[in-house]
Amino acid sequence: MSKFSDLINRGLNMFKPEQIVNTILNGNHNETAEYETQGFRDAARADGSPDAYKNSIDHFYSQILLKQKEDEEKIQKKNFEVESSIKETQQKKTIFENELKKLLQQDLPDAEKELKVAEEKILQFIRNPKDFVREEKDNFLQWIYGLLTLALAIFIYFFYTSVVYSAIFRDVTISKFTIYNSIFYPRAIEEAYQKGIAALMITLLAPFVFYALGMVLDNIKKKSSGKSFKEKVPYYLGMIFAFLLDSLFAYHISERIYNSKAINTYENLKPYSLGDAILDLNFWIIIALGFCVYLLFGYLFSLYNELRTNSSLYAKVKGQLETNRNQAQERVNSLKVKISSLENSINELDLKIAALKEEFNKVYYSPIEIKNILSLYTRGWINFLKQGRYSEIFINTITNELEDFYKKIGVEQE
Repeated sequence: MSKFSDLINRGLNMFKPEQIVNTILNGNHNETAEYETQGFRDAARADGSPDAYKNSIDHFYSQILLKQKEDEEKIQKKNFEVESSIKETQQKKTIFENELKKLLQQDLPDAEKELKVAEEKILQFIRNPKDFVREEKDNFLQWIYGLLTLALAIFIYFFYTSVVYSAIFRDVTISKFTIYNSIFYPRAIEEAYQKGIAALMITLLAPFVFYALGMVLDNIKKKSSGKSFKEKVPYYLGMIFAFLLDSLFAYHISERIYNSKAINTYENLKPYSLGDAILDLNFWIIIALGFCVYLLFGYLFSLYNELRTNSSLYAKVKGQLETNRNQAQERVNSLKVKISSLENSINELDLKIAALKEEFNKVYYSPIEIKNILSLYTRGWINFLKQGRYSEIFINTITNELEDFYKKIGVEQE
């Protein structure tokens, strides 16, 4: 009995009222019924003898302690697994808490600050857009430059269809309308079509060469503005090329007019020369209406494009500011969703930890458990006596023996 007394004393010493324990009684009705049944059966074997009860309860108590000792290793193993799960869950919770702390104290305030700045910029733009756009838009000038550019484009097209056709394909005849008909020939496209597909395509597409020349020369001029003479050489070469190209057309048409005039007057005129061209009004009219006009076209187109681009700057700047605001808002929303998700995850981990802690099993019986188990066993014994209509003396004797046994093992009734 000393061995069992030591075990029960260990249980009494380790018992703490505040601990949550899994007792044999609580939540296990089957074991409770078994204790009573075992008491009933042992009483039946011993015919309810009080002397036999003293030996039976001592033997029953020894079995309880032995069973507890056998279960101790399993319980400790289970407790170790539960403790490991709690530790792992707690580590995961700590990681989530650190991440949540960073989001709440750093990332979210930064994102909200960025959103506030973006919203303030939009308000500043609405109040004073000139602070964000250097140039001031001018719709009136934009329309003027656009209409002038369109008018010059139309003029250049018809002018150069006439010039190219007259210079390459047309036979010029002298008349009082020679100058007019040699430069502006209204039937240029019609007669080019009659002469074949090649003449038609050259006549129709030639004006686009001069559109390109005007735009390219103006673009080169702007890029080389303020630079050294060496860097301006491409612009000067382009101007020379354009002037020579127009001079060739002007010279060829002027020569045809001169020769046509010589044939019609039956005079012996000297051959047409470069000196004659320089002094020829027709030559300079073609240069003025061609070369000068498409240079002006390039310049006006550039001005129109600048105003067009500038007028769209307001929409672009406002669009960019709104995009920045929307991106900042999306970041704030994303962080809030992440924070909410982390908070939910932490709550779930807390519930999991609480559930795991409830799975801890007690290794040693508490005095209350011992008393309850012995009481149930004795109740089974007394039930046998009552059903067998034994004397009340037997029942009182059994009750007294139980109290004496409580004192013996150190779990007296309070």
